[in-house]
Amino acid sequence: MIIQNKLDIGDIILKNAHNKPKVGDIIRVKITNIVESIGAFARMPNGQDGLIRLYDIAWFNQTNILKSFSIGKEIDVKVVKELPDGKLNLSRKELMPNPKTLEKGVIVNCTVKRKESFGLIVQLGDFTALIPQKEIPLGLKYSECDNVTCVVIDNTYDTEKHYNRISMSILALHDYIARQDNTTSMKLLNACSKKVCMKTKTHQPLSN
Repeated sequence: MIIQNKLDIGDIILKNAHNKPKVGDIIRVKITNIVESIGAFARMPNGQDGLIRLYDIAWFNQTNILKSFSIGKEIDVKVVKELPDGKLNLSRKELMPNPKTLEKGVIVNCTVKRKESFGLIVQLGDFTALIPQKEIPLGLKYSECDNVTCVVIDNTYDTEKHYNRISMSILALHDYIARQDNTTSMKLLNACSKKVCMKTKTHQPLSN
């Protein structure tokens, strides 16, 4: 299996004190107004308001996700466009994993949503995935809200229910790390300690 890791937005300095946000910057903003047909307006670090258009809220189910927002909520966004008048368009989805493009072999950090007899249902961005029981090493116990580092082993589109069925493995990741030399293992272990954002720079794939 080819395994690759993707960096966390925490590795990119959030420009909270940036007086002139520009396209490509990642900043933390505060929601100031919500218009269901348009999106959300957000106050940037420089005191000006930017717009997160509805289609930039999420990769799917944008309307429902927008409804979960509240005035004053702080989120991280990416500046994606500067308009002729100097106003900025922002995107939340650019910092979220896209279930349609999530590849096998990608290392991710997710959160346990609930435990089932057949495995763990985990939250990854705006969607859930499954870690089957057989993909959890013996002796490892997880509780709700625990962070889990694992690797994507399958991503299949369900044509009837119209969503991606994503399966992960903790065991495959542990086995892979165990087969590497000490230097590679340390790099992987350090990478695995980081939370993943799918839209940031990708490391070169690691293979046997």
